[in-house]
Amino acid sequence: MGKLTALKVKNAKPGKYGDGNGLWLYVDKTGAKRWVLRYMRNRRAREIGLGSEAVVSLTDARKEAFSAKLQISKGEDPLEIRKQEEARKQAEAAKAMTFRQAAVECIADRQPGWRNEKHAAQWMSTLEHYAFPVIGDNRVHHPDLCPYGGGTGCTLGGD
Repeated sequence: MGKLTALKVKNAKPGKYGDGNGLWLYVDKTGAKRWVLRYMRNRRAREIGLGSEAVVSLTDARKEAFSAKLQISKGEDPLEIRKQEEARKQAEAAKAMTFRQAAVECIADRQPGWRNEKHAAQWMSTLEHYAFPVIGDNRVHHPDLCPYGGGTGCTLGGD
């Protein structure tokens, strides 16, 4: 049985409050509350966030912590499992992205580092005139993305 109650969670002041079995409630100076599971992996302390107290109740946090503890007991690392799942989701999202979408996003990401606005306009103009008509609607993972050879991907701006 945990040490925390719903009332203690509701009235918690800034600090860290342990519930037992590695489950902690962290309360920031702003009053924001979040659930964290602390555990040891290869002699190192690890922490995995279980969610905001506003979204995850004490009961749900205990269930999540128990589930993660089961993974740990099987020799798995819940933090690594989460990272792998996020990477898989990002890869799936990238597969659904077209070259046009990727190029627009890439330019938007790099634009703050360029010296003037003209660079972005030049890039977009060049892509719209030459690349988009040929490969703009191809999915990024498409093996024939570059019909002139390679097909291994693209970097805009020379990274």
